[in-house]
Amino acid sequence: MKRWLVRIAGAASEASDTVRTLARCRRRWAWAVLGVFVAFAPFSSIRADAIRCDGGIVNIGAREHEVLRACGEPDYQEPLREIYLYGHILLRSESRWFYNFGPRRFIRILQFHDGRLQSVRTGGYGFVPAPGRRCQPSEIQPGISGMELLERCGQPLERQTRTRVRQPYLEPPRHVLVTHEEEWIYEFGPRNFDRIAVLVGGEVVRVERGSRG
Repeated sequence: MKRWLVRIAGAASEASDTVRTLARCRRRWAWAVLGVFVAFAPFSSIRADAIRCDGGIVNIGAREHEVLRACGEPDYQEPLREIYLYGHILLRSESRWFYNFGPRRFIRILQFHDGRLQSVRTGGYGFVPAPGRRCQPSEIQPGISGMELLERCGQPLERQTRTRVRQPYLEPPRHVLVTHEEEWIYEFGPRNFDRIAVLVGGEVVRVERGSRG
């Protein structure tokens, strides 16, 4: 009988030790999870429509000079449109900025209305500029951004900007809408036709065939 009591007491002691060990493991696991959460909390607190640069985080509503201070000059900038009253008083302007942060990060596309950041979009992966790179005519396609075109084909032989003006309202107060369109001209040698990429809002909207180089 005494032997049985000793065995029971020993088993109870072992069970108690096991319970204490499990409790310690659970506490350690809880602290580890909490540490990971705290470590990544600053990143999770960044809004999806914000942009992180070397100079800090920029949120929607920031002014252009605040974005420049945090992120520097954009790699590509495209004016979209302006609205004027009576043809000379600027009422509203829109533009789009592109930032290329290299091949390990996505291109960020920032749109401004009246000098304030309105939206932030993500493009494809960035790239390392390759000066003097020559591309094939088939690489110039509608739908790619000006940043992608620069990556594929480098700087164009010539760039031309065309301004389109129309009056959407005929009755006073008269508003004049001004939009911008760019033409990037690439040549491909004497045996091939030139390609003229027409960009609106920082994106290629159509590709025209020019003369032979």
